[in-house]
Amino acid sequence: MQKSGEKNSVMLINPGWQQLDEPFEHLGLGYLAASLRHVGIETTIMDVPLTGATVATMAKQIHAGGIALVGVSITFQESAREALRGITQLKKETGVTIVVGGIYPTLAAQEIMAL
Repeated sequence: MQKSGEKNSVMLINPGWQQLDEPFEHLGLGYLAASLRHVGIETTIMDVPLTGATVATMAKQIHAGGIALVGVSITFQESAREALRGITQLKKETGVTIVVGGIYPTLAAQEIMAL
């Protein structure tokens, strides 16, 4: 149980991408959320292509929801720069710890760090 003022929730983000023709549900984040919830960690998924959530919307929820950690999945190399711009803005607005994963960062960690 969360104590007043204690941050122990997680937000998982499937970022938007301007070139995406058709939104898709991110099953990987669903599996990760289910695993976190199974061990008692409150988890929210922000699926930007499906919901149209903005950085401002996510920042508001982070401030209000006791979010201690944000995980962002970058699936496509072509979407990395756009996703990282949103991540940078979210970090500036909230100061929350943000981790990045997904297919592309797993295979190109050094390249992601250089963007």
